[in-house]
Amino acid sequence: MSKLLSIDYMVDEARKRGVAVVRYDGIHRGFACLKLGNHREFVFQSQSDLIGRVSARLMNNNKVLANFVLREAGFPVPEDGLISSLEEAEACLQEWGRVVIKPLDNTGGKGVTPNLRSNKELEEALLTALAHNVRKEDRVVCQQHVEGREYRLLVINQKHVFALERVGAHALGDGEHTVKELVDLSNEKARSRDYWIKKSDTVEQLLVEQGLTWQSTPKKGEIVRMALVINAHQGGTVHDATDVVGKEARKLALEVAAYFDTSLVGLDVITPDIQKTPGVIIEMNPSPDLAIHHRPDSGQARDVTKYIIDLLFPETVGK
Repeated sequence: MSKLLSIDYMVDEARKRGVAVVRYDGIHRGFACLKLGNHREFVFQSQSDLIGRVSARLMNNNKVLANFVLREAGFPVPEDGLISSLEEAEACLQEWGRVVIKPLDNTGGKGVTPNLRSNKELEEALLTALAHNVRKEDRVVCQQHVEGREYRLLVINQKHVFALERVGAHALGDGEHTVKELVDLSNEKARSRDYWIKKSDTVEQLLVEQGLTWQSTPKKGEIVRMALVINAHQGGTVHDATDVVGKEARKLALEVAAYFDTSLVGLDVITPDIQKTPGVIIEMNPSPDLAIHHRPDSGQARDVTKYIIDLLFPETVGK
């Protein structure tokens, strides 16, 4: 499949309603100008000027600050802090038992190392996170590791809540195909190359830890982990879970969107059971991917973009 971006769904929905679209693909594919008469809106991927510029910077630029604000407001978040040395990482590990180390200001799971349990694992994770800091900060995030299932809650216009369960990249053994063959089959079904399971030193190490090689033939039903972090851009899969989100999780998502007075936010939560509890918020995203809701790996496709265009061009609602 060809890769479709959030901006592609935005402009397609606008055009359906008679809104003129100017795209700047030759300069930057993510931007577009939407026009209807004298009404003009600039958009970038899923973002518009209605999102709240300062709130968006808070969510994007400093994950610890974002979590501090959430915690101060009474929202559930794991313990975390900024660190710049191995000694500080070791102190966090001693206090929390297991930790995640991640860049201060990156997205897509880049540079994240979860479930660290021993001091000897910390140094490499610290260096990896530092290397992935976009603005080359000398500090990274050390966060308490939380067990559970991971979900993305998408809130639009402080009214509409959609959900995806995110599952880490893996190969499911069938007793016939090798690991390489299973990965190739999985990649053939992916939305685009950007969502492929790719060979890397991390994947090689994971295979070694599971007593496997690319030429091993996993038993039927055996799950072979192919990534450290859960992220669609690292070969993970997304499954619509909108209809199973419980009242408490829905309430939390709406309250966070209202607290930041934003028209669009993606909340990443970890919970043992999304029907019973929202668990904890591990990250906020002011520019959530819309494409994965339109084209999940399983479950019902959700036309989330129409609610954004409803907000931007209320005069077109119903057209």
